[in-house]
Amino acid sequence: MKKKAIIIFIIAIVLLFTHDFVFSPNITDENLKKGLFAHGLDINRNGMLSTLELSRAKGHIDLSRRNIQDISGIKYLDNIIGLDISSNQISCVSELQFLTTIDTLLIGNNRISDLSALANLHNLHFLEMGRNQVVNISALRSLTKLENLHAHLNKIDSILPISDLPNLKSFNIDSNAVNDLTPLRNNQSVREVNIANNPLADVSVLLSLPRLRRITASKTDSLDYSIFDNLNIIVDLK
Repeated sequence: MKKKAIIIFIIAIVLLFTHDFVFSPNITDENLKKGLFAHGLDINRNGMLSTLELSRAKGHIDLSRRNIQDISGIKYLDNIIGLDISSNQISCVSELQFLTTIDTLLIGNNRISDLSALANLHNLHFLEMGRNQVVNISALRSLTKLENLHAHLNKIDSILPISDLPNLKSFNIDSNAVNDLTPLRNNQSVREVNIANNPLADVSVLLSLPRLRRITASKTDSLDYSIFDNLNIIVDLK
């Protein structure tokens, strides 16, 4: 009898810890939790979110403009293809490394400085990361499927990692600290660049981009853009 009671007790303990560890996503940010509820992810309508419910989420999840500070628990959205957490107060995005299925990610207008979690997101086609505090973009080097990169209003001083992105078509580094565009030479798919408000000394490297059709370059009008006059390229200096 005692043996049976002990077994029942052990099973109860295991179930208790299994529920807490496996089924509770440990979401501490109430605004994040509200955003997930708003997407109808409480499938069984018990007033709680489980890891299984989050994992069943599909498509695009919009959590923008919700005053979210902590995205702990978001790693369980591991079957979605798009995520928007822009315009919040987020500084740490380490859990994004687990969202390997996403092809669209918006993290702009936050307090992010470290992009290392993004290095694992090999399916990304679109990344919007403007209005943050990013200096180093080396984590983007492995995102070889990336087609659109919006990195305006950061503190980026080198675009060297971009040279490893063969499918890049649109590239926005407006208002950063970039002084050398040479790494773009390898990006033969680029069609549109925004290089406005950067301390550039030369733009002639853009002549090596055969598919380039538009250059946005306000506050860099001291440079010589006449080299593009006889080409089918729109140069916007306004």
